[in-house]
Formats: sequence, structure tokens, C-alpha cells
Amino acid sequence: MKCTLFYLTLFFLFNLCFADNKTPLVEYNLHSYPGCPFNSECDQKFGETKLAWLKIISSRPANFASINQFIESNGFPMQVWQFSKNPIKQKASFESQCERHRKTTPSPIIKSEIFIKSRELKNYTPKDSHYFFNILIRDIKGHVKIFYRPFSDHPIYLSETSEYYIYESEGHFLSFEIINNEKIKVIELEKNIPESIVINCPPELLKVFHTQEVPSALFESAYCRQIWNVSQKTYQTVLLSHSCNK
Repeated sequence: MKCTLFYLTLFFLFNLCFADNKTPLVEYNLHSYPGCPFNSECDQKFGETKLAWLKIISSRPANFASINQFIESNGFPMQVWQFSKNPIKQKASFESQCERHRKTTPSPIIKSEIFIKSRELKNYTPKDSHYFFNILIRDIKGHVKIFYRPFSDHPIYLSETSEYYIYESEGHFLSFEIINNEKIKVIELEKNIPESIVINCPPELLKVFHTQEVPSALFESAYCRQIWNVSQKTYQTVLLSHSCNK
């Protein structure tokens, strides 16, 4: 079956990133707090954690055990949505590119990056009053369940217990899995994975999506893909939330 050329290219770039490169990009030196992205609302603690994260993922050769220990102790950087009025610390926040997010009253919805410790992920829910996650909906053994997505991209492939992604930060690539919606772990991706396919969403997944208790302006719509399940050796349909076209 056809492999995705795009992801093969990412693997090539991933290998290129194994070259020595321990200096964060200039962008992270332009903020008043080192480590904070330029033009973001960001606190000192987040900047310190982000610098430590960039240092450990840029070390070569890559040490998965050390990176996973960092995730256990300090967290993995995940993209979330929040209301700007929420006084949450240890984050980097940006104005949303979605026009309707900026018009939400009494407070606009903004995009934030926060570090979530691996085993703390299970403590967050779509009903959390502070953060709202991009979501993925899939059927697990006859039960439709909701899963968190760490950013807007879709998984590369699935298994019975996990979703598998590629993460990029400042030119550094990592592959990781989210296990049972509870744990984040950096791993090596399997090779020769068939390409995902965009399809129309089945009614049963759309029904679950439309019953989510999230701000009405948060998601513009949803779309579906058939993504390869390595446990079942076949495609599985998943629904992914969609915020805007930007």
C-alpha cells in the first residue's frame, strides 16, 4: 500500500535534526522572559520550562528515556484553547487566528501552549472550565470515545490503545503516542504506514461531536479521516474537531 511521501520527508528532517544544535532559535531570545515565544503573553516559569524542553529534545543522540522522564516531571507542550480572562499561569498565549474566537464575549477565546505532565492528562476533561482541547472521536470496541489532540494535526496512525503523532518545535521532530487518553510517551513510529484518507463523517460520530459541552464559538465544524489502525491492520474512521481555516 502507498506510503505517505510527506511523512517520509518528515523522517528525513527528523534525522537531519540529530546534528548538534543546542542553541534555541532567536525568536526565544526576543521576549522579556527567555524561552517565551516572541509576541506571546507568557510568564517566566513557562519560559524556563520551554528552554529546558528545547535543550533536551535538541540533544544528540536523542535520548528517549530522558525526554520521557522530562515529560513525567515537567510535562509535554500541548495546544489548548482558553478564555483570556482566566488567570492561568505557566503558559504562552496568542490571539486566535479564528475571527469568531476574537469576537467571543465577554472574553475572547485565545490559543495557549501549556505543559501537561504525562499522567496528569487524565485529570483534564472537555468540560474543564479553564482549557478546551482539540478533540478526536473514534470507536473503541463498539464504544464511541473522545480523545485529546495535542495540537490541530491528525494522528499518523492508531492502535487499540493509542494515537500516534509527529511533533515539531523549532526544527526538532519527535514522534510520540497518547496512551488511553492518560499518558504521553515519546517513541519511534512504525514504518510503511498507509496514507490516511479524508471521508464524509458518519452520523454516529457527528452526533457525539455535537453534544460536546464546549463554547459554541470554539469549533467551526468537524471532518473525518480513515486512519490506519496497526492493531486491526485496517482503516478506522475518526472525527476531528476543526476551528477555522487559518
